[in-house]
Amino acid sequence: MSKTGVNLLVLSGTVSKVKSHQLDSGVDMGTCTLLNLQKFQRKNGTWSEYKHYQDCIAFGPRAQLIAGLSEGDEVVFTGSVSSRKREDEWKITMQVESVHVTGNTPKSQPVPVEDDDDIPF
Repeated sequence: MSKTGVNLLVLSGTVSKVKSHQLDSGVDMGTCTLLNLQKFQRKNGTWSEYKHYQDCIAFGPRAQLIAGLSEGDEVVFTGSVSSRKREDEWKITMQVESVHVTGNTPKSQPVPVEDDDDIPF
């Protein structure tokens, strides 16, 4: 019997940093860091301040969407989790599959991207 799992992550937060560049292969790559500001406290049923930074990465058309984000934009990303080890430290990154800008910004619209041929690995 084969083992299968679901690797789906939905992450919402405020954009705190955006970078974009083109890989040697010509594929666009975009990265951003999301900041989540609140955490629910089950003990007393309230929300409290909590800072968590999550690195997110996208390729191709999704990278172009990320490049258009600005610091302070509120977004919802869906994607998968990937991890890798560099030297003695593990790095956990979100591989972005869809980008939704929320809030009262004029660019607030989901942009579906179906083609995964732009991922360079």
